[in-house]
Amino acid sequence: PYIHTISPSNNERTILLDGGGDRLNLRDIFLYNMDTGTMQNLTSHPANDMRPMWHPEANEIIFVSNRSEYVGQLFSLNLDDDTLTQLTFSEQIGIYRRFWVLDNAYIFYVGQNGVEQNFYLLDPVTREVKFLFSRPHVLSVDVSPDGTQIVFSFTASGFFRAEDAQSYIFDLITREFTRVDVQNVLPQPLWRR
Repeated sequence: PYIHTISPSNNERTILLDGGGDRLNLRDIFLYNMDTGTMQNLTSHPANDMRPMWHPEANEIIFVSNRSEYVGQLFSLNLDDDTLTQLTFSEQIGIYRRFWVLDNAYIFYVGQNGVEQNFYLLDPVTREVKFLFSRPHVLSVDVSPDGTQIVFSFTASGFFRAEDAQSYIFDLITREFTRVDVQNVLPQPLWRR
């Protein structure tokens, strides 16, 4: 299949892929076993299932799908018993960036609503979603290695120009913003791993 996303497991012996027959086909999620060379289709639905990521502490995956009445919701799939659970029920156009944060207890994600991109925290156990803030024309988002801070950049003008970009660090614990001075730099800042 045409591959869009690759997500290795913690043991790095299995890989999650999303893809379809070509760029335009609907996407499903596959599990590739590097030891046996076999690929298993985990989702087979007439909607797009995409952007899978492993749960860091369980045999579970989180992915984006437009299989519900809304577009671009987060779902979890337990690989032990095939239980599928819808985690979000928003009216966002789509969910693009998502990361495990705060000791892997929450999923931080960004949902788009027109030109505005909304930043959220999701508790995958209770399915409680907390709105954090909103910014227009987000250029980049990344999470610190310890999962406590977000670095992001955006441009209010809507143009992808370095001189228009603003970058901030958002602390997920204190909920405070710190401006980062990276003027005239593209691509925008990411955390060093």
